Amino acid sequence: MIHHLLRLGVAGAACLMTACAATPGDSAASPSAPFEVVLSGRHSGVYKQYFTVIRDSETFVAVWRRATARQYPQPAPPEIDFSRSMVIAVFLGERRSGGYQIGVGALTPSPGGLRVTVRETRPGAGCNTTQALTEPFEIIKTATDAAPVHFQKQVVTNSCD
Repeated sequence: MIHHLLRLGVAGAACLMTACAATPGDSAASPSAPFEVVLSGRHSGVYKQYFTVIRDSETFVAVWRRATARQYPQPAPPEIDFSRSMVIAVFLGERRSGGYQIGVGALTPSPGGLRVTVRETRPGAGCNTTQALTEPFEIIKTATDAAPVHFQKQVVTNSCD
């Protein structure tokens, strides 16, 4: 178990030092647009899978409240300048155990708009997981783009053997 955790720590450190936002199949010809994670977590008030693009403060506050509904005290949303930025929120929905994650892997400009690669990670056979309900989510901020946004989901299963 400890050996497995050390391997995950090394992989995580390597991810921090490399372009982790890139996804398999992305090439140098279509680099990922920069983005910043605003908030991510394992517990939210969103129980069904939900992906959204937010371009105004009112919608952002409503989504933020749902994302932080299970936190006490509920944190105030950060200030976002929607004349310069937009927010993308991805919610996995309720899962029966821990070991699940969701996040934006890449934002790729394309002729048809902006492609958001959403990466869902699932626990594989042999993974030790928390036996509690979870609702993983991630909220990111990126430069405003008026182009249509298309979500593409990737599912990755961790190998814990």
